[in-house]
Amino acid sequence: MTAKINGTDYNLAATDFTSTYYATDGDDVKALQTTANLDASGSKLVFFISDLKGGSVNLSKKAGTSLNPGNPTLKVNASTTTTTSVQTYVQYINSGNIYFANSGNITVTINANTAMVSWDIVFKDAAGKDFASNGSYTAANFTSNTKPKTQIVDPTPVSAKPTIESISPQQGKYNDTVTITGVNYSSVITDNIVKFNGVEAVVKTATPTRLRVLVPLTGTTGNISLKVKNSETVNGPVFTYAALPNLTDVKPTEGRAGDIVTLTGINFSSNPADIVVNFDNAIGTIVTATSTQVTVKVPAGLKAGAFVRLIISIKGIKSASVSTYLIDAPYPNLNWESLTSIPRLQNINQMIHMGSTLLITGGNNANFLYYSADGKTYSDVASNLPFNKSKKLIINVLKAYKSAYYISTNLGIAKSTNGIYWTKLTPETTAPDTGFTGITITNNYVAAVSGNRLYRSTNGGNSWTRTNISVPGATLNYTTAITDSYSSNNFFAVDTSKNYTSKEEKLFYRSADNGATWEATKGYTGIYYYNLGYKDFLAAASYSVLCAFSYKGAAQTEGSQRLYRSTNKGDSWTQVGTEACNVIKADSATVAYGSQTFNLSSNDGVNFKSYPMPAGYTLGGIEFTNNYYYIMGFNAAGDKKIFRAAR
Repeated sequence: MTAKINGTDYNLAATDFTSTYYATDGDDVKALQTTANLDASGSKLVFFISDLKGGSVNLSKKAGTSLNPGNPTLKVNASTTTTTSVQTYVQYINSGNIYFANSGNITVTINANTAMVSWDIVFKDAAGKDFASNGSYTAANFTSNTKPKTQIVDPTPVSAKPTIESISPQQGKYNDTVTITGVNYSSVITDNIVKFNGVEAVVKTATPTRLRVLVPLTGTTGNISLKVKNSETVNGPVFTYAALPNLTDVKPTEGRAGDIVTLTGINFSSNPADIVVNFDNAIGTIVTATSTQVTVKVPAGLKAGAFVRLIISIKGIKSASVSTYLIDAPYPNLNWESLTSIPRLQNINQMIHMGSTLLITGGNNANFLYYSADGKTYSDVASNLPFNKSKKLIINVLKAYKSAYYISTNLGIAKSTNGIYWTKLTPETTAPDTGFTGITITNNYVAAVSGNRLYRSTNGGNSWTRTNISVPGATLNYTTAITDSYSSNNFFAVDTSKNYTSKEEKLFYRSADNGATWEATKGYTGIYYYNLGYKDFLAAASYSVLCAFSYKGAAQTEGSQRLYRSTNKGDSWTQVGTEACNVIKADSATVAYGSQTFNLSSNDGVNFKSYPMPAGYTLGGIEFTNNYYYIMGFNAAGDKKIFRAAR
């Protein structure tokens, strides 16, 4: 024999061969099996010619068998036109693997008792790679070792169970179509149960040798399995799930052209070139990208007031999940209307509203409280507050929620449903004049802080429970609740005691149980100007916390604090404004702050549009109603004035 197999040459002598001639009396069809021992390691070539006669035989797959029945390295191919039950095949055995030729031909020449066999064939290895073989051998006196045909052994018997020869493609994503090839399938679709690593798939079409199925959503990378009617389950090759991007969160969910939207999920890409974000048919501009978060600029040309479906695609693979995004009208053109001057106001003030009514007071030891029913005219209602008139009143914090105003003072807490007439609340019944600093209201849940004590009411202030706040080294003088994407039982607080005078940087604190227990966040904030009247320095937007402070190393002046934003409940902070921040106000995704200008964001404080203040005035207070933006401004001449602009 002279042979070449996968690039290796072989030259064999007669002693390297064994040969068996199969013949049965009365049967003119004879067969010849020849085994060539290629080397000392046990490599072999086995030729089985089922009908030994002159001519050429083309090799092809044996009907009813699999390319890999029970052995992933077994590649079965044989002639489809023979008169014996076992078809012609060529077998290559190497390193314990068995390969069958899957294409090519064998040519036989018979001369008396000598058979000359030549071949030009192709094998396929377990990885699907082709390798070739060609050569020839001469078998002299090939009838010398004769056995009956009943002793022929079929190395690849036809199996009654289903087989999986191949799947195409071998990787993909949810809802892709995969073609499964094999034998013994059912033409009745429901008889064929296909699973992707244990998750059942939808079979779309079925023939006895081919199935077309859809990749299931919740499957994972692993073997494809098949069961037909009552057959045993057989396993096929591994199907690899492409990394399907999954969009889990979009913030904010509405905005305007040019706004920045943050998309959160999994299987994104850190390469912006891989990413496409569609707002319907318009494509946004990618700003930043990681594997779990992408920021994108809202494209122009989308209709104001319309909901679009927002989809992210990574390398052409679309996310299975989508989100809706509301296109808002462009930022308004704010035209400030001058309303009234109030000489008693301070430079930095607190403003709050309920419906169309407003309250305004100072930020530093104030004893006045102005009320307006229409936003234009204001009257001082501090004398209506139900506190001990023989003691000096200091108003600390104003809050409002839907149907009631709340006010905390050094003499207690009061509540009003209209802003004019007030009822005193007594969280501490044994000491009704106990003073309170921080207060927050969410629905009928009210929480108020006095020193290291937290008083809570679930019925709008009619009855209270007291909890001692355990925060090492801190006095919580200010507390605010977070709503929307943060559940209402999340509270955030800072320690403002001696903060400005001692120049101490402070930790930020949070509570996940309505203020009952507290923990320090991972990051320091800075120096607050609470004691100088900056009461509106902490606010909650839809999914972030905003805080105004200055770092210890900064020059400490009243104008040195800047606006910072945290999206991880205070563990880290990012500066979002370069201008000095005198006051912050947030309502859902709308955030405003400023000093020399009025800065407005409609996307939770991600970016801002700046508007000029009325000429000569500095910002000292902010409030939103459904119809107006209200601001308070002060100037160098000492004028304290209220302005408003339509939203």
